[in-house]
Amino acid sequence: MSKPTADEYLFELSGYIVNCAQMVLSPRGGTRYSVMRFLDVLRRVIDFSEYVDCIQQDPYLLELKEKLDKLPIERNEMDELGDALQELLNEFAIEASQRI
Repeated sequence: MSKPTADEYLFELSGYIVNCAQMVLSPRGGTRYSVMRFLDVLRRVIDFSEYVDCIQQDPYLLELKEKLDKLPIERNEMDELGDALQELLNEFAIEASQRI
């Protein structure tokens, strides 16, 4: 399968986000599964630089993507996942304050 164009990638991601949002409200999407899908959206957004020439790869976001792969995701680790996400959010806020 060939790599999608930027337009195809954006269209696919948009549909995926709509599906994620719908799953949050439906009985088929539990909290844990919904969180995993939204983290997948973040990974895909970070990958935009692979599809759009005017977007440069961001070293911070690439590092964040690696951290996402190390998050606790088992059903019995939801408290740990919440704590890890809060830590990532705090780090993101620090990074954002340095960029402003």
